[in-house]
Amino acid sequence: MNPFKKTAFLYEMSDCVNFRATEVSDAYELINWVIAENLRLQELKVNGSVTLTKVKTTAKGEQEIYSAALTLPVLIDDEDEYDDWLEFFYATQPVKEKDRLEKIKIFPKVMSFERPKVAEQETPDVKAYAPAPDLSVMDEEPEKREDEEKERLSLQVSTQEAEIERLKQQLNQSERKMTQEEPEIIEPPKPEPLAKTLPISKAAPIDSLEMAKLLPLLDKDSVPESTLKSLGLLGKSEITQQVQDSFQALYQQELEKERDKIEATKAATLKIAKQEFDEKERAAKLEAQKNRLTIEQDLKEKYELLIFEESQKRLEAQREKAQALSEQVLSALLRDIGFEGENK
Repeated sequence: MNPFKKTAFLYEMSDCVNFRATEVSDAYELINWVIAENLRLQELKVNGSVTLTKVKTTAKGEQEIYSAALTLPVLIDDEDEYDDWLEFFYATQPVKEKDRLEKIKIFPKVMSFERPKVAEQETPDVKAYAPAPDLSVMDEEPEKREDEEKERLSLQVSTQEAEIERLKQQLNQSERKMTQEEPEIIEPPKPEPLAKTLPISKAAPIDSLEMAKLLPLLDKDSVPESTLKSLGLLGKSEITQQVQDSFQALYQQELEKERDKIEATKAATLKIAKQEFDEKERAAKLEAQKNRLTIEQDLKEKYELLIFEESQKRLEAQREKAQALSEQVLSALLRDIGFEGENK
């Protein structure tokens, strides 16, 4: 029987809470995985738990070697402390219940995290590498102001169109009346220009003959400013300026939002890059530790075999030496009692 033949062991992970179960082939890989999960849960600031069980498989069946329920993350600064914490997973024979209970008493301290209340949650700061905020919903206040401005301009245009239509109807009525009666046409005095801020609803009534002169001008591209003022209307340049002023504020708001969006995207990109770097660094550390543990185990097995072989050689040499001494003593004894000559 080869005393160095490796026995098959199974490592089971059950009752996982926030713990990513995986398949491992030996105790070294199991402990490395616990280290990785401990670091992950520390970064996420959440607690997790798992029940680890080592089972020995033989021709007669399975035999439990050791089982432990772990709560993560734990406060461990030195990676070598993980071996002390989980040393029984290296065992090849069932661990006594007394030893298991004693080990549980000295388990490392668990880091606890409280789940934040919904009412107390705050919007993450972008500078702290928070996820990029949802910028698809625009501020309601600028939209409200924009809608009010559009409504006001639409109402003003509708009022002007209604006033023009009313004046046209009044002019048609006056023309029909003049055709029937043919009165003497007397040019009325021109009305005084109204103030620029005078609302349309408060404008002084205009004579029908004056309207007859003004209405044809309303269909042209260029209307005298005095005519528009007399009707209580605004000129093209004034309307254009009003529209520009109303949309200038919206333009600035939209520009600021786009700038904020760019900054948020940049912050999110930096966060992802940092996470990828941290993940690669952590993976490199775990790989280095795994290689170290593998090399240590290989060297351990190598020198155990060398020690065994050397011990066997020395024992065999010692047996041969003892056999030779025994023969010499026996020969001398035979000579002393005179049997050696007779044998010859």
